[in-house]
Order: sequence, then C-alpha cells, then structure tokens
Amino acid sequence: MLTHVRISDIGLYLRCPRLVYLDALGSLPRKARPVHLLLRELMLGISGSDDLEEELETILSKQEQDLPLIYGDEIDPEELCMASQEVKAMIPRMAQGLATVLDKILPSDLEVDLRSDRLGLSGRLDRLVTDGHVPSIIKTGFAPDDGVWKKDRLQLAGYAMLTEEQYGVELSKAWWSIRDLE
Repeated sequence: MLTHVRISDIGLYLRCPRLVYLDALGSLPRKARPVHLLLRELMLGISGSDDLEEELETILSKQEQDLPLIYGDEIDPEELCMASQEVKAMIPRMAQGLATVLDKILPSDLEVDLRSDRLGLSGRLDRLVTDGHVPSIIKTGFAPDDGVWKKDRLQLAGYAMLTEEQYGVELSKAWWSIRDLE
C-alpha cells in the first residue's frame, strides 16, 4: 500500500528530519495556543457580511465559548481570556485589511482534503477559493520581514500541485491569510 507524505510534515522535515519520526510516534508535545486558535477560527469563519468587524467579533465570542469545550484541559481559561482580549484589539485592523481581499478569497470551501497517489502527497487545505480553485493557507504567526517563510512556500506549492491534479486546473496565483493584514 502506498503511503502518502503529509504536506504538514514537509515543514517539520525542514526544521529537523527527526521531528517527522517523533511526530509519527506521537512524541511531540501539542499545546494549544489560544491566540493562534482564535485567529485561525476567525479566518475560517468569515463569510463576507456587510459589517466585517461585527462578524469577526461574533465569531470571536462564539470561539471563546467553544474552545474550552473542544480542548478541555489543554486550554487554560485565563490564557484564553487574555488571548481573546488581544485578538479583539486586532479586529478593526484585520477587518480593514480583509475588506481589500475579501472578493479574492470568497466564496470558498473550507478544510478541503486533497490526496494524490501519483504524487504521493496528501493534506488538508485551509481554504479553497471556488472561483478558479485557488488554494489558500491560514498562518497565524508573524510573517518574515520580506517574502514568505520557506516552509509555508513549500506547503502552498504542495497544495497547489494537489489542487491542479484533483480539479484539472492550472494555477497561476495563491492567496495568503496572515496575522497582520494591512
């Protein structure tokens, strides 16, 4: 049986090949960071309402309640509260930045599973823009001063290859959802 390389493993391999092995064993610690979870859910939850700032605040409020149920003891309530306040302060700037690209990322399908026996790759794409089948990944950390992190570029290239094969399209662009939309 053919085993597929998970696209998420490519970034681990770039850091250190042993991390892929340790991850497969389940030996890598997985601590849920509330600020990153909240930002990710905000980006997945946008639907393009007329009042984007209000929509983001509604998603944030819902996630403040849902995340403790989903993650249980893995998430510290005090840390979640602080993260929520931090994210709430970012919302006006995020809404302003998102407003300029919203037409490029909506409508879209979320968390799309992609797999190719020919390429030996598999992964779950964060967002697939339905107009043109454009892959988009959500990254909640800080971007480098210039360009894109190497692991993110490789990850997006892998998703682009999978998207091209699965949907029979040739891609010429991809959009990034990042923490500091300006």
